[in-house]
Amino acid sequence: MKRTVSMLLVTAMLMMGLTACGGQTDNAAENSAAGDAEEFIIGCEYSTSSCVYCMNLANAIKEYGEAEGMTVLLTQANRDVYTEISNAESMLAQGAQVVGGIWDDSDACMPVATACAESDAWCVGLLNGLTDRADGYEKYAYVGSENYDGGYLQGEWLAENLPENAEIFYMAC
Repeated sequence: MKRTVSMLLVTAMLMMGLTACGGQTDNAAENSAAGDAEEFIIGCEYSTSSCVYCMNLANAIKEYGEAEGMTVLLTQANRDVYTEISNAESMLAQGAQVVGGIWDDSDACMPVATACAESDAWCVGLLNGLTDRADGYEKYAYVGSENYDGGYLQGEWLAENLPENAEIFYMAC
């Protein structure tokens, strides 16, 4: 989990640097009058509060992002694609330069990536995303992890709740 959060924040900081470099003017007085740094806003969408891993990841992003001086907007959509898209559009309207999502359905990824592209913002797929459909989106990144904790917790639950010597086939996506 720490590796995923670190990768996201490094990605966000690199994006922040690229965004800041793109907006510089030749006039030093104009730059200093505008302030040393523009507020950097990250939007993070997670699919549901019932997923412990998603909640831990979202809370870690918020904690680490705010420690780095970023504003972090968290939203969750209760596994509804249309709400995921609407939340991302809302974060962009609030000035998010990066929108990351643990989208419950990959169908939300394309409209979110398109909305980010139209707003000149980065789109970061957390654990899922466009993968093979990211061509043409210059500001798209994917950050994934192994979710060891989730697998361990599921294994513990199965061991505690299944009868002894149960034969099962378990597959998680």
